[in-house]
Amino acid sequence: MTLRCLGTSIHDAADDDRPRTVLLSDLHAGPGAAETLAHLAEVLARASAREPGQTRVVILGDLFDLYVAPAQLREPGWREVVAALRSAVDAGVSCTVLHGNRDFLLGRAFAAASGARVVAGGLRLRVGDRTALALHGDELCLRDVGYQRAKRVLRSLPVRMLAAVLPSRLALRLGGRVRVRSQAVVSAHDPERTDLAAAGIDAAFAATGVSLLVCGHVHRPAFHSPWPGGGDLIVLPAFDEAGVHVEAGPDGVVAVGPDGGRVAAFPPRPIR
Repeated sequence: MTLRCLGTSIHDAADDDRPRTVLLSDLHAGPGAAETLAHLAEVLARASAREPGQTRVVILGDLFDLYVAPAQLREPGWREVVAALRSAVDAGVSCTVLHGNRDFLLGRAFAAASGARVVAGGLRLRVGDRTALALHGDELCLRDVGYQRAKRVLRSLPVRMLAAVLPSRLALRLGGRVRVRSQAVVSAHDPERTDLAAAGIDAAFAATGVSLLVCGHVHRPAFHSPWPGGGDLIVLPAFDEAGVHVEAGPDGVVAVGPDGGRVAAFPPRPIR
């Protein structure tokens, strides 16, 4: 029986034997995101050079700013991301990509081209001696009722089947319109409405029994140790802002920049 959390299917990691885990989220890669691509390439190159067989990279969704059709993987801005992942996988690094709200149509074509495992949901994994849950994070935004309703429609089988047969240019045009409308809706609302909800975080801990929850999506980094009533909570920043992510290994969980240098830890912040 598949475990579900707030409507999201939870899958088990297949590479828990790897002691070093690199976690990043919200890259929003695509045409015009050269700096983000350079930061990603730097992270993957370091993973490939430093005991690649002991390392895994987990991307917590929104790898791409927009993904609607496999044909775009051959276009500039997207194909370089695929190539960077493929190079790391070929070097021995295990790569996993979760669905985000902007690239939930990622599937077999991307997995075949990149060598990465695509997870349509959350990922339960071991980080050191701890059980952890990696989510994109949008399912935790319970106050954003309009988004949650739209999410169910957009990810329905009929919509996914339609996207699969649309010509690439038309699909990108339609996707771009949806993206622009989504940005307008978000900017018009109270940021607290689109933030994580404490009730969602509590539900995730209760449903899975993990001691560490890591997510992204809201672009507002935070670290709570412990989260009231649960384990530790890490909210990752958007990787495209400065290449900041976290690495977990024998030394614990640390925030680092794209070059691997430590950066200031994420502070706790109010989440209601």
